[in-house]
Amino acid sequence: MKDSLGKVCANMKARCVAGTGRHRDGTTIQEVAAETGLSKAYIYNVVEAHLIRECLGQVDCGWEQGDELMKNHIMIPARFGQSL
Repeated sequence: MKDSLGKVCANMKARCVAGTGRHRDGTTIQEVAAETGLSKAYIYNVVEAHLIRECLGQVDCGWEQGDELMKNHIMIPARFGQSL
């Protein structure tokens, strides 16, 4: 599980680093799944259950504001991946 979470974290962290310097960035479940080779259901569960925070003790991602019902767009805060 830590290997899979590591893939998700690396993918999302790369988006923050390569981002536009904003205080947050975003992606979709489909983009992360395609780029990591993990299932969309797994990515959904990582975000929904806050597995990065719970398993790794790091600042994690969440659903983009306004997308709480569809649960497809992921908001990545600038502090993503830092220790809690």
